[in-house]
Amino acid sequence: PTGTEVRLVSKAVFENGEVWMCSLILETGAPSRCGNGIQVVGIGLEAFGETETFFGGPGIRAVEPITVVGVIHDGVVVAISSESS
Repeated sequence: PTGTEVRLVSKAVFENGEVWMCSLILETGAPSRCGNGIQVVGIGLEAFGETETFFGGPGIRAVEPITVVGVIHDGVVVAISSESS
């Protein structure tokens, strides 16, 4: 619910200007190719550490999991802090 503080540790995807934390990365699909994910606002690619592009498209993903602490607001996580593994 809105207002809940969370700590997420997972792979992340950046695509179409959005960051998603993903419980799994899908091999196909669009737009985010993120399975069982949640959108995170307030961070960008600088939070990812080492990155790689995938599927020859505009998508970029973190090579290692990242950690985000934030608060849920209207179904997205508003980041308070983040760090790469």
